[in-house]
Amino acid sequence: MIETLAVCRERGVPLVVRGAGHSCGGQTLLEGGVVLWNRADEPDASQHGDEVEVCGRSTWNGLEAFLGARGRTAMILPDHLELTVGGTLSVGGYGVRSVAWGSQVDRVSSLRVITPDGQARWLPADDPLARRVLAGVGTLGVIERVRMPTLPARPAASWCSRSFDGLGPMARWLRWVEAVEHPDLWLDAWWADDVAVAEWGLEAPDPERAKSRLVPGPPPERERLAWHLPLLLHDKRWRWVTSFPDHRRLWIDLMMPHAPFVALCERLDRLRAEGGRPPTAAYLLVSRAPPGHVPAVASPSPWPVSYGLGLYFMVPPGESSASAERTIELLRREGEALGARPYRYGYGAEPPWDEEIERLRDELGAGEWFSPRRRRRSQIDDAGLVIQQGRAREDDR
Repeated sequence: MIETLAVCRERGVPLVVRGAGHSCGGQTLLEGGVVLWNRADEPDASQHGDEVEVCGRSTWNGLEAFLGARGRTAMILPDHLELTVGGTLSVGGYGVRSVAWGSQVDRVSSLRVITPDGQARWLPADDPLARRVLAGVGTLGVIERVRMPTLPARPAASWCSRSFDGLGPMARWLRWVEAVEHPDLWLDAWWADDVAVAEWGLEAPDPERAKSRLVPGPPPERERLAWHLPLLLHDKRWRWVTSFPDHRRLWIDLMMPHAPFVALCERLDRLRAEGGRPPTAAYLLVSRAPPGHVPAVASPSPWPVSYGLGLYFMVPPGESSASAERTIELLRREGEALGARPYRYGYGAEPPWDEEIERLRDELGAGEWFSPRRRRRSQIDDAGLVIQQGRAREDDR
């Protein structure tokens, strides 16, 4: 990686780093430059007491297999486990355990960053540079290795669920979570096919413990037990995504406090009632920051408790994505007017950029070649050939 950076720096060739390619807004597309594919199936990890050190190119799936063999699990896992560790730490990183533990960038102890000048720097998470690299979308360097705490494995889970008439009622109902602090709590909420469902429960080391513990929150409509919750949710998401094999996939995620979260969910309910272009699905989450934690500068969730709204549009082959793009832009503008922050892997999301980042980029030798401001995907990929993880449609190759 250092050699690649040196060659690009000497020749002024633009370079951008890509992990699993899960972003959909052109963040890892670069015209006339180098895309450094930084992903490995086999985990490069080592255990250090309750902490793990892992290479940024490792996938969360590989890391979880490594930790599971040692009776541990990552604190926060994304729903899609084939994403890379460095990739999600470059945008924030959330999952069903965020309701108890916050974002992935909240829980980093230290990280090794390869900066544009070719230097490898081990930094504590509270270092000023580290606070701008985490959730910084690769503007200041590549996350090469990271240390973070882990949890004892909890393969069993209680599973409660409740249905709602729309996103607004479910968003208002989720407020109860703010009053509950429990290290084993998990939460998953979603809307699809005109059905809104919240699912929550407690993880436990065995089924008996999962059955015997009192689950916090309002009374559920349904209850059951689950096994290996992260894998179960990964498979659930994967089955849903792959049910749209040739669709163009656009999404946007916004993080915010509860009041704007409710307002934006109610806006979506009105949009559907008025016959507008609704998303194919919506995903809701809650993230609780560690007490007294100072968030990363570009963190999408700087509040003590943050609420996330992810909107997913699946556009069939031959259909214009213009209406989906207009809806995304409308909701992005309205969300940001309410104080929401974008999760920067989504469509239309720009990388963080301010005077301090510009100064650090100059100091680190980034120039215009390293992770330049990218044009939006609609400008680079107007035909929609790149639909998921760099794969083109069969009839367009």
